[in-house]
Amino acid sequence: MTRYKIPDVESAIVNFLLSKTSITDIVGSSGVSTIFPKEVSLPRLRINLAGGIPIVKRWLYGPRINVEAWAETKEEAFDLMAEAIYVLEHELVGAQIDEGVVTGCEQETGISWSPDQTSNYSRYFVGIVVYIHPKL
Repeated sequence: MTRYKIPDVESAIVNFLLSKTSITDIVGSSGVSTIFPKEVSLPRLRINLAGGIPIVKRWLYGPRINVEAWAETKEEAFDLMAEAIYVLEHELVGAQIDEGVVTGCEQETGISWSPDQTSNYSRYFVGIVVYIHPKL
């Protein structure tokens, strides 16, 4: 039996988004990450793996990705989130990332407003499910 590697979807999504000029035109060349650095520059996207299960054992994986859009204003954060969702749902499908091929991408949750209570930065988040299988 062939053993396939589970793709590192979290870092692959970061790299995919950083390869898209419609995203980097907004956040710059380092504005997508899995952490929120101490010296933050806004706007930015934070991507985190939030679970997920194999859909078809050893073949189709369905990780849930949390996407957070941060900005100085609510409007900027919403516009960044809208662009990120568009890119993920329309440009990620069919892409080869890490050790896999993306076969689908869909919102699992609606866009939610959640301003940061400590910094007062504007923030929206959404849950996205990415369907991916190993490259052959």
